[in-house]
Amino acid sequence: MGLTKKESRLIWDDDYEQVIQRLKKSLLQPPILVYPTRDGPFILPMDASDMGMGAVLEQEQGDGRLVKQVIPYTFKTLHSSQMCYCISNKELISCGYSSNTVSNTVSNTASIT
Repeated sequence: MGLTKKESRLIWDDDYEQVIQRLKKSLLQPPILVYPTRDGPFILPMDASDMGMGAVLEQEQGDGRLVKQVIPYTFKTLHSSQMCYCISNKELISCGYSSNTVSNTVSNTASIT
């Protein structure tokens, strides 16, 4: 690719477009995303940055050996006014956004950690 130098330019062509479309498709299908089960706890790691916030809802699943599986993932760009907040306030916004976004998925389960 040769994009490691400052002066390098990316020329977007059909090959790049096909790779991106395949990547997007693969990120939305098993084994990347799985359906939730009633067994195993949910985990909701979340984070915020200067410009956005995101979360991944995970669940420990498996027969005999538990493995963290991704249920959905979500992200959102902060509003321009929110970008001025300190990082702890951005993290709090991320908690609320992430919890609300995944609440339907976990509403009938026992625990989120």
